[in-house]
Amino acid sequence: MIMLSPIIIDCDTGRDDALALWLAIKLGCNLSGVITSFGNTTLENVTKNTAGVLSYIDADHIPIFQGASEPFLNHIGYQEVTLPRQALAGNGLCNIDFPINRSNFSPSSSIEQYVDFIYKTAEKQGLIDYIILGPSTNFARLCEYMGDDISSVIKSVNILGGKIGCLWDKNPQADFNIICDPHAVERILQTSLLKRFITLDTTWDISISLVDIEKLEPVSLLGQKTKEIMQIFCQKFAIEPIFRFHDPAVLLLYNTDIFSEENIVINTNQQSSEYGRLSYSTLGYKANICQFNHVNRKLLLENILTKLDLKFGNSRTV
Repeated sequence: MIMLSPIIIDCDTGRDDALALWLAIKLGCNLSGVITSFGNTTLENVTKNTAGVLSYIDADHIPIFQGASEPFLNHIGYQEVTLPRQALAGNGLCNIDFPINRSNFSPSSSIEQYVDFIYKTAEKQGLIDYIILGPSTNFARLCEYMGDDISSVIKSVNILGGKIGCLWDKNPQADFNIICDPHAVERILQTSLLKRFITLDTTWDISISLVDIEKLEPVSLLGQKTKEIMQIFCQKFAIEPIFRFHDPAVLLLYNTDIFSEENIVINTNQQSSEYGRLSYSTLGYKANICQFNHVNRKLLLENILTKLDLKFGNSRTV
C-alpha cells in the first residue's frame, strides 16, 4: 500500500530518475516537490530534464527547486568519476528533449525558500518522507542549515545507492550516487532521523535486456516514451545492452518488512581504495537496510513495467 505521507524526491534526472518520477505519480504518491542536483549531468541539464519529464505526464503543478551544482565537500571522486561521466552523458537523459510546459520556468535556487517550502508542506500535510535518487548533497546541506530542527519536518530520509553486500567484492568501487558525495552521506548518517537504504545489491538485477525491451508493447504514450528511453540507453550509452531499474526500485520503500536496522559506516578517506564503501560496523550509525535477499526482483520488474504502461508480447523470455 502506498503511504499518503508527503514525499519530496531529490534527483539528478537521467534515464531511471525519469521513470521513478513517472512511477511515483502513476502510483498516486503524494509527491509534494522535487529538488534537482548535479550528478548524471550538470545541474542546469538536470533541472531542465526534470521539468520536461513532469510536463510529459501533466504534472506541472509539482514545485521544482534547483539544488546543489557541486558536492558538499570537493573530493577526488567528484573530480575523477563524476565530472568525466558528465562529459560523456549528453543531456543525461539519453539526449531526449522534453518540452517544458511551465511558463517562464525559473526554479528557485535559494535554500531559504526551499526550507520555507519544507516547513509549510509539513505543516499542511504532515511529516515528509525524503527520497534521494542521486547524490545526497542537498539533504546534507539541509542538515547543516536546519540542525536538529530537521526532525520536526522530516520523518525519514531514503537513499537509493551504495554497495553493502557481495556486489562490492565483484566490483570494488563505490556506485555513482555515493561516489558523487560520500561526505554528504556521512553527514546524513550522523543525524537521528530514520534512515533507509536501498543499495545496488538489491537493484542491480532488476533489469531487462535490449532484446526483451524490443518485445515490450506500450499501451499509452507514456509506455512508448518509457520504451524509447530504455532502447536508446541500451543502444547508445550502456556498456552492455541492459537497462537496470535502480531508481524505480523506490517501490520497495513501501514494504517495511524487508528492511532491518543495522549499524553502518561509510569510508570517507580519500586515500583509501575503499573510498565511498558502505560497511556494517558495530560502531557505526543506525540505518535500515533493504534485505536484498528477500526481494522478488522478477515480480518487482513486472510491477514497474505494468505501472509504466508496458506489457510483454507473446515472445517474452524474462
